[in-house]
Amino acid sequence: MVVITAANLKMYQGTVWAEGTTHGGAINTSAEIAASGDQIIFDDVTDAQRVSGVTEYRKVFFRNENADPVSLKICISQNYTASNETISIALAATASDVQTAATAYSYSTPSTVATGLDLGALGNNASQGVWIKRVVSVGGNGYAVDTMALQIGMY
Repeated sequence: MVVITAANLKMYQGTVWAEGTTHGGAINTSAEIAASGDQIIFDDVTDAQRVSGVTEYRKVFFRNENADPVSLKICISQNYTASNETISIALAATASDVQTAATAYSYSTPSTVATGLDLGALGNNASQGVWIKRVVSVGGNGYAVDTMALQIGMY
């Protein structure tokens, strides 16, 4: 009998978490990302970024720490409320790719698990990298707290 618990589906940073062209790399299993909270994926948008616009990328890994394999999909269950701020997602092409490669990937905005990106069947301690792209367009309103949410589901 397959026993899968949500507590054993975890999200991790890549080996290079600092912003820039080398962001990403392989999974860093000592850097688990909290399931929710302020600035866990992206930092706050600065006033200068809001005025001039900015595109940023973050690579996260979803890892199955259950004993049994599981097939997963990911979607964007909540986009930013700021009208000038959006996110989209793409599968990492390799386990160690960095931002310079990720800028050329095809990003999408699936809003349900059914239409989400297929992370595939992950065995025990297997992971799949996902790139998150945040675009802040020029001249939008500022927000004190603006959040987004990803959802992972089994199929």
